[in-house]
Amino acid sequence: MQTLLVHMREMTAVERVPRELWMLFTHRVFMRLGLVGLSTFSVSLLYVYTGNSLVMTGLLYAALHLVSGILTPWSTRLIGTLGIKKMLLYATPLAILSLGSFALIETYPWAVIAVSLTSAAVYKAIYWVPYQVDMALLVDKNARGRQVALLSNGSDVLIALTPLLGGIALTQFGISASFLVGALIMSAAILPLLFIKERYESYSWGYLETFQRLFKINNRALLFGYMGDGAQSVALSVPWILFIFVLVEGRFDTLGLVSAVTLIALIMLRAATGTLFDKWDKKRVLIIGGVLNATGWLLKLFVVTPVGVFLSDTYHGAGRVSQRTSIEAVTYEQAADSGRYIDEYTALKEIALSIGRAVMLLLMSGAAFLFGFEIAITITIICAALTSLSASMLSQRISVV
Repeated sequence: MQTLLVHMREMTAVERVPRELWMLFTHRVFMRLGLVGLSTFSVSLLYVYTGNSLVMTGLLYAALHLVSGILTPWSTRLIGTLGIKKMLLYATPLAILSLGSFALIETYPWAVIAVSLTSAAVYKAIYWVPYQVDMALLVDKNARGRQVALLSNGSDVLIALTPLLGGIALTQFGISASFLVGALIMSAAILPLLFIKERYESYSWGYLETFQRLFKINNRALLFGYMGDGAQSVALSVPWILFIFVLVEGRFDTLGLVSAVTLIALIMLRAATGTLFDKWDKKRVLIIGGVLNATGWLLKLFVVTPVGVFLSDTYHGAGRVSQRTSIEAVTYEQAADSGRYIDEYTALKEIALSIGRAVMLLLMSGAAFLFGFEIAITITIICAALTSLSASMLSQRISVV
């Protein structure tokens, strides 16, 4: 918190965050209060209610990301007719439904899984492109790294304890009450959206043309860079979470404690990396973060206790945070520099992320089917270490024209 206040005091007039950007981030804070607090446990619950099947869990989440990627070019075209604000307003209830439906998983497990994953896929398809486009338009081009770090730290300070509170709530009050409260908190995310202006962007490409552009040689850095980023991010949110869940013998409160303590440790790292991004060469920050990230993944191979989870996650987080902050700032920079192709660039990025996530989850499922849980997790971690290095490709100047 002290680091955050120091950075706020040091901001120049140019770097001060505009009101609309605050509203957009306030919206994300409420969304993340529910998602960070309970999404870890929704993954664990899906695993439990599919018969502790890593194969089925991976296939279901892979289907989610594939559907999201397939729908993205179609949904992006709506920015020109509906506008960014309306799309965010339509998408937010789907995210709330995806999380809140887990309140009924004990009674209707497969119906809840179907509703949750379907609504999540549509939410991702119609939410992330307009959100990223609006961010690219609002973030100060001379202080992207610092503003991203500042706002991310601000939201993380508020949500740092939510995994712990979520784990305690699940243990003390049960699944239904916890997920209903989480959905209610996320509902507050709708209000800040009412205070941002409507903006429209015209999408220039047809549906099939979008995929043709994605696989063009000149977009290879974008494709493989974001595929790698998507692959490693989903490795953290599914197989690694399930590894910890099994390690703590299914105790939600312990899982929440480990997640919260790690998040608090990582808050202290992000502001510094945001400043480094603006002062250092982008490629240097991405490469350093990539190396730390990759070695952090390999360190996870030796984890056998919850303390080991914390230590490995904190070290890994040092690289992950620097790389993540740099990737986000690069994304807004590349998107903004794309001019009238800002939504096209963002659509390609989101599709590449979806492909990377789906491929990683399919790999995990295949490994689990052939070799079992432990070897599948090991293979996934090694692949995540390798794919984390590909994000350095994003330091290249990318033109989607």
